[in-house]
Amino acid sequence: MGRVLLAVFLFGVGMSYAYTYMEIVTESPDYPGMCFDRDTKEFYASGSRWFKSGACEMLLCSFPVISGYGCGTVTVEPPCEIVPGNLSLPYPDCCPQGYCPPNAINFRNA
Repeated sequence: MGRVLLAVFLFGVGMSYAYTYMEIVTESPDYPGMCFDRDTKEFYASGSRWFKSGACEMLLCSFPVISGYGCGTVTVEPPCEIVPGNLSLPYPDCCPQGYCPPNAINFRNA
């Protein structure tokens, strides 16, 4: 683990962990105290969470607010690279990540 942290330090892999946003929702008389998501066209109970299809994002209902959480920005320097996220996984496992090859430490210290 120390070697990975060293590689992150030496080669400047950086990431802001997430972005967030909030949406105020209007209460429905048919679904009191629930959040309506315009994308899924579904109502969610306060305290529930769900994942946005086709995006690496998690949403949380805390009526009357829907909070959204998504991936941050990843930056790397060679020989490190950005590994694209896998949208079949839920947030935050779907986020892109920086990767430095194991031999990058030896290359830098040579």
